[in-house]
Amino acid sequence: MTYEILDRLNEILRSGSCAVLVTIVGVEGSSPARVGGKMLVTHDESLGTIGGGALEQAALREASEILISGRSQILEYKLSEDPVGNDATSIDMLCGGNVKVFFEYIPPRKRLYIWGGGHVGKALAGLMNESGFDITIIDNREVTRDSIRLDCRIVIDDYNSAMEGVSVNPGGYFVIATHEHEYDFTVLKRIYESKWEPAYIGMVASRKKREAIIDKLNVDLEEKPNIDLLYTPAGLDLGGNTPFEIALSIASEIIALSKSKIGHRHLRDL
Repeated sequence: MTYEILDRLNEILRSGSCAVLVTIVGVEGSSPARVGGKMLVTHDESLGTIGGGALEQAALREASEILISGRSQILEYKLSEDPVGNDATSIDMLCGGNVKVFFEYIPPRKRLYIWGGGHVGKALAGLMNESGFDITIIDNREVTRDSIRLDCRIVIDDYNSAMEGVSVNPGGYFVIATHEHEYDFTVLKRIYESKWEPAYIGMVASRKKREAIIDKLNVDLEEKPNIDLLYTPAGLDLGGNTPFEIALSIASEIIALSKSKIGHRHLRDL
């Protein structure tokens, strides 16, 4: 059952949803629960069991609240109809034992869409893969597929139509690093015209081209674009210019923004 829970958890996170993993971490006295017992709870389903009965029902109610609050916690349950004077919660059961339950809130994986599977794109994917992001690399060259040795989604398609009909959850992070400036702007315009609601758009470009890019966006788009989302040149000011160093600066910027950290020197602001 543990493997089934972990497999299902991976599916849930890849779909962009959250979950609560409920685990029995302590048992004293008589109880239907066993240490290590697990139950996975989402807004729509539960999988596994921690012993059934009133304890499990109480845990399901608590997990439902944690899905909303997003805060993990450990709770102690007294399996007795007698009230207790400590921090434990009484459950009307005849067992008489004590059970500690860990409610682990697992947020949805943040999604990163890298447009361009060249040197910078592949280096960035490798860095962000270690940070727990769900990664998709989009490129219009078939040869790119064989050059990527990472656990990520690869889409080979024309930049004008790539990701059409694909569910893209709001709040994703988008990085544009194609092999031609013409493609870069094509992708940038598509992102702004889409309903994808990105949290971040990073574009590898020179400072000199930033104003020209923004001017062209204002002309080509029917609605005024939210330029606050656009980080170009993408990345923090780390001082490097190799593909890996550029990727590292972009990865640092994404992580800083995703953690709401401020005070960094963003290249777009220099």
